[in-house]
Amino acid sequence: MLAMAIGNLISIFPFIYFYSKFGPRLVLFFASLISGIFTALTPLAKFYGFWTFLVVRIIQGITYAADFSALGILCTQWAPLEEYGLFLSLISSYSPASIFIICSSSFLNWHFIYYISSIFVLIFSFIWLLIYKELPQLSSQVTIKELKKIQKGKNNLHINKKINEQKIPLNKILMSKIIWICWLNSFAEIIPGIFIIQYKPQYFNYILKYNIFNTGWLTALPSFLHIPLKLLFGLASDKISFISEKNKLILFNNISVGLPILSYIAIIFAPNSIFSLFGFISASIFYSASCGGFYKCSILTSRQFKNKLEWNNIFILFSITSFLANILFCIFATDKPEKFTQNE
Repeated sequence: MLAMAIGNLISIFPFIYFYSKFGPRLVLFFASLISGIFTALTPLAKFYGFWTFLVVRIIQGITYAADFSALGILCTQWAPLEEYGLFLSLISSYSPASIFIICSSSFLNWHFIYYISSIFVLIFSFIWLLIYKELPQLSSQVTIKELKKIQKGKNNLHINKKINEQKIPLNKILMSKIIWICWLNSFAEIIPGIFIIQYKPQYFNYILKYNIFNTGWLTALPSFLHIPLKLLFGLASDKISFISEKNKLILFNNISVGLPILSYIAIIFAPNSIFSLFGFISASIFYSASCGGFYKCSILTSRQFKNKLEWNNIFILFSITSFLANILFCIFATDKPEKFTQNE
C-alpha cells in the first residue's frame, strides 16, 4: 500500500502537466499500457525479491494516479450537467468492480489473477485509444440531439476547447477554499477506503479468524453491494428535485464521509466478528454516496479543470479526519462554478 501511495504522490503534478499538454486520450492510453505491462510483471518481480517488487508497485501507483484526472475531464466534457452524479457513479465503479472480481476468484492461483487483469487492461487501453475523442462534437457516434443535451448550460470555453488547449489557472484554483475542502473530503473518504480495500482480507483472516475461502467472499461482498448502490445514489443525486443542489451535495457528503465514522466505531468496539463485518459492509455502502457529495461538488465548482488495538488506532484517526472534513464541507459547499472557470 505504501508503494502505491508513493507512486500516487509523486505523479500528481506531472499528470496535471501531461493532461494539460497532451489531453486525456494519449495520457490515459500510455498510463494504462504501462500499468498493464507492470501488472503482468508483478509475479516475476515478487520472485526476484522485495526491492524489485517495490519498484513495480510504485510504478503501478504512478499509473493509477492518471485515473483521477481522467474522471474529472470525462465528466466535464462528456456528461450533461444534470447527469453528473450518474455519470460519475458509472465511471468511478472500476475499483469496487475489480475487488469483487478478484476476491471472488480465490480458487485461482494468485499469479493468474495478475495475468488475467493485465490482459484486460491492455485490451481496454487500445479500445480507449481507438474510440475516445477529446470533444463530443468530434465523435461521429454523437447525434445533434445528444450533443445539445451534453452542452446545455456549459460556457463556450467549456464546450469548444480541448483540455490541452486551455490555460489552467493553477494559482486561482489553489486559492479556492471549496477546492481545498473537496480535496480534504476526498482524502477523508478515499484513504480509509483504499486502506480497507487493501487490508480487509488480512483483518478477516488474522483478526476475525476466517479461512481463506470465506475471507475471499466476505471481502468481495461489500464491493458487490457498493456498485448498484453507487449507481442508485448517482441517479438520486441527479433526479431529486425537492431540495436544492447545494443541500443535495451536503446530504450525500454526510452519507459518504460522515456516516462511515459510525462504521469505524463499530469496528473499534465490536464485541464479536458479526459487528466487525457490519462495520466493513456499512462503510462500503456509505462510500457509494460520494459521487453525489464532494466528487460532484468538485466537478460543479471547478468544471473543466497486527492486533486489534493497532487497527483501532487507525480507525480512530479515520473517524476524526472524516468528522472534520465533513463539517467543513457542510459550511462551505456550493453548487456554483468558481470564478476561475469563467472567461477572462
